[in-house]
Amino acid sequence: MSQVVFSNFYFLKKIRQWRFIAFCFGIALLIVLFYSSSAKITQTDDYIAEIDISDMIIDASEREKEILKLATDNHVKSVIVSINSPGGTTYDSEILYNALRQVAAKKPVVSVMKNVAASGGYIVALASEHIISAGNTITGSIGVLMQIPNAKKLLDNIGVSVTEVKSSPIKGEPNYFSNTPPEAIDNLKSMLDDTDDWFKALVKKHRPKISDAVFPSVTNGAVFTGRQAIKLGLVDEIGGVDQAKKYLITKHKIKNSLEIRKIELEPTQVNGYLDEFVGTHLSTLLKSLSKNFLETRNNVDGLLSLWHI
Repeated sequence: MSQVVFSNFYFLKKIRQWRFIAFCFGIALLIVLFYSSSAKITQTDDYIAEIDISDMIIDASEREKEILKLATDNHVKSVIVSINSPGGTTYDSEILYNALRQVAAKKPVVSVMKNVAASGGYIVALASEHIISAGNTITGSIGVLMQIPNAKKLLDNIGVSVTEVKSSPIKGEPNYFSNTPPEAIDNLKSMLDDTDDWFKALVKKHRPKISDAVFPSVTNGAVFTGRQAIKLGLVDEIGGVDQAKKYLITKHKIKNSLEIRKIELEPTQVNGYLDEFVGTHLSTLLKSLSKNFLETRNNVDGLLSLWHI
């Protein structure tokens, strides 16, 4: 008899334990579902996206991917592009411009230029329908350049010579080991002029306020303050992010209640571009001679739409 009572007691005790475990599991499940539901609400409400284009504009592929996502995200009602860049390679500036134009085809895009938005930085700003700057923002520098290091004298002084065999005088020019021949300079200048025409055509297309009379002086590589830029037609108004939101509310009826949410883009990677710019062997030699100086110069390959390093 006592054995039966003990067995029943043990059985009931086990049932209580399992009920307690099930109860705890149910509570935990409810908590998970609640927070998941809350997260979904947070992630699916409408907002204004703000992205930063900062520092030198190079290696834009990852930034391009993130920007293009904004075009298809229905909860992004508009985009504010905060720019603080002296420019970079013309290629990468064009990549960001094209990506932002795809966004602008579906929703309003406004640029806010901060400390500096020159050259390639201004190319990015041109992708938006409205450009805002501070009074002392440095902008302009509309043009293209290509810098050609010449290490011939340095190599001569340390007793290093380079023998080169090529099929034509301009093949592989500029090569950094010798003076660039005139015909190669002419070839490079032709390429630069073509890219410069493309840049100026963008300005003409997106900045109709710039009169034909002042257009040559605005697009000759000069830089301007925000106050000067507004008079010339490069900029639409003085202000910042708050002014951008006011514009979106007034012009596009964007709800005042929408928050501005920062979207982090992949940072630019500068390391490794020195090798591409001056060639692997010469780069190794120059780094060994003057490491600190060279590594502080953010040299990059290709045509540059750059105001200043």
